[in-house]
Amino acid sequence: MAPRASLAAALALAVASVSAFSDASPLFLFSDSPLASNGLNQTQIAASARIAARLSDTLSSCPSDSYVVVSQPQVAAADFEPRDAARHLGQRLADAGAEGNAAWTIRDVVGGLDAEEIAAEIERNCGARRMGVDVSTGSIALDSLYPRVIKLDFPPLPHTQPDRGLELEQHDSLLNLLMANIGAHHTVIFATTPVLLADTPPSVAASDEHAQVYNMDDAEQQQAAFPAGQQQQQHFELKRDLLAHTARSNLNSSLPLFEKYQYLSPGIFMGGMVSLFLLLILYVAVTAISSLQVTYFAFSKEMGPSAQKKQQ
Repeated sequence: MAPRASLAAALALAVASVSAFSDASPLFLFSDSPLASNGLNQTQIAASARIAARLSDTLSSCPSDSYVVVSQPQVAAADFEPRDAARHLGQRLADAGAEGNAAWTIRDVVGGLDAEEIAAEIERNCGARRMGVDVSTGSIALDSLYPRVIKLDFPPLPHTQPDRGLELEQHDSLLNLLMANIGAHHTVIFATTPVLLADTPPSVAASDEHAQVYNMDDAEQQQAAFPAGQQQQQHFELKRDLLAHTARSNLNSSLPLFEKYQYLSPGIFMGGMVSLFLLLILYVAVTAISSLQVTYFAFSKEMGPSAQKKQQ
C-alpha cells in the first residue's frame, strides 16, 4: 500500500515551481462565503499595489464576522510545493473552492503585501476589533464580539532545509488549529513577502540551524462551549519536538484509512489484468481439450474379413 498524496497537492498545483520574479511571493485567500473576485481569481502575476487595491474593494462590503490576516515574511512560491508543506492550507482552499466559495491563489505578488495594512483597513471599514495573538506561546484570545480581526505574525523561515519546510509546516498547523475554533462566517488572507537573503545578517542565518520545532496539540481537545456574550480565553499550547518525522506522523494519524493509503496501485491493477488474461487462455485450452470426443471402437483390434485381407 503506497501512501496517498496529501490534499496539500491542490496547493502545490496552484503554485509554479519557479517564481517569475525574484522579488515576488504568493497570496492565498479563502472564505466560507462567496466574495466578489474583482479579478483576483484570474490574476497570477501583478504588482502589490494593484492586488492591495482589488483586495480592498473585495473586503469593503465586510462579508464576514471573523477576518484572519496571516503575515508570513520571506517565502517564495517554491516553498509551498512539497507534499507536506502547508497541507491544511491546501485542504481549506480545496474545500472552499469545491463549495463554490472564494478560494484564490495568486502565484506572484511583486513586492509582497503588508498584512498590517490589510488588518488596519478592515478595522477601519468594518469596525472590527483586533484580537490578541502570540504565536510564540500559542495564546489566542477569542471572544463573542463581532466583527473581529485576528492577525498571525509568523517569524521568517530559516534559510536551510529541511528546517525551512518544517517551520512552514508548524505555522500551517497553528493556523489550522485557530480555524478549528473560529466558527462560521470567516475570511482568511494569507499574505507573504519575498525572500530577501541579502538583508539577513549572517548571524541570524547561522542561528536558524538551531531553531526549535514545535508540535501543536489536537484541535478537538481545545474546543469548548461558552454562553453568548461571555468572553472565552483559549490557549493553544506548543510543545517542543526534537524528532521531525514524529510531527509528520502525528499530522497523518487522524486521517481516515482510505485517505492515508492507496489500495489499488497501478502495479496491482496491471498484474490483475495480466492474470485475468492468462486465466482466460487457460480456460479456452481446457475447454478445447475436454471437447475432444473419441469412440472406444477406435482403440479396439480390427476383426473380420477386411482385417484378414490386410494381414495377408
